Amino acid sequence: MPDPSAFGPLRAEPILLAHPHALPDQLTVFHRRAAHNEHSLVTCAATHSLTTGEAEHDEFFGIRRAAGDAESLWHAAFARVVEAVVAHTPSHQHEEICGALTSTFPALLVPSAQRPNEPLWTGLDYWVRGHQLFAVLTQAATVSMRHACTRARLGDTTAAAASLETTASVFRCSAAALRLTAGFAADEYRERVRPLMEPPRVTAGFSGILSVDHRALVDALRKWQRHSEIRELSGGAALLRDALADVYAAHVGVCERFVGEQAPSLRTAATGQQSAAVRVLRALGQRRLGLVGGSADR
Repeated sequence: MPDPSAFGPLRAEPILLAHPHALPDQLTVFHRRAAHNEHSLVTCAATHSLTTGEAEHDEFFGIRRAAGDAESLWHAAFARVVEAVVAHTPSHQHEEICGALTSTFPALLVPSAQRPNEPLWTGLDYWVRGHQLFAVLTQAATVSMRHACTRARLGDTTAAAASLETTASVFRCSAAALRLTAGFAADEYRERVRPLMEPPRVTAGFSGILSVDHRALVDALRKWQRHSEIRELSGGAALLRDALADVYAAHVGVCERFVGEQAPSLRTAATGQQSAAVRVLRALGQRRLGLVGGSADR
C-alpha cells in the first residue's frame, strides 16, 4: 500500500462512493440537488467486494466504498472534489472543467470563485484529486449508460437518446478532468508521483485503469452493443462515440506528457513487455469505441 506520509492532508480527506453495483439507473440523480449532510456520511462495510487491484486503486487515490444511499454519497463526493479543484488550482486550469460540469449538471452547484490565500496543489494533489473527480464522473457515466440500455430495451428510443446525450456530455467532463490531472510538470511526475506507484509501495503493475468504477462503465458499454444498431439511436451513438474518443485522446495526452512516446506504462512493464504506453492506450481506445457504434467517419 502507498506510504500515507507522502500524501499529506489528502490522506485525511478520502471521498466516499458506493460500489457501482449499488448505483441507480435513473437520471434524476443528476437533475436535482440532493439534500445531504456530508458529515453524516460514514464509511461502513460495502455490500460488494473489490478485487485486490481495485482495493489498491481505491486506497491509493483516497476513495472509500460505503454502503447506504448511493445518491447522497455521489453528491457529497462531487461537491467535495469540485470545491477542491476550484480552491487549489489557477483559474485558467479549472475554467474548462467547471464550464463542462455546469453544462452537464445544471442543477448542481459548481463553485466558480476561488477563495483567497488557498495553497495551490502539488503534483501529487493534481494526480490524486484528478483521479477522484474522474471516478465520480465515471459513476455518472455508468448511471446514464445503464439508463440508456434500459430505455432502449423497453423501446423508449426518445429517452434512450437523451441518456446517450447525457453520457456524451459526462464524457466531455471526464476528458477535461484528465487534462486537469496532468496540470503539473513532467519532472515532478517522474520524481515524486510515479515512484509512489511502484513496488514496494504498491503491487507491480499498478494502474489507474484498475478501478471498479471503470470496470462497471465498460460493462455498461458492452451491454449497449445489443442496442447500438437501432436506427433511431444512431445520432446519439455518434455523439457518444465522439465524446468517448475525446476521453481517450485526453488519456493519451496525459500519457505522452508523463511517460513519453516510447516508454511502457507501469502495467505493461510489469508483464515484461516494452510496448509503448501511448500505442497500447490508443489500441485500447479503438476497442472501446467499437462497443459504442456510430460512424467513425463523421
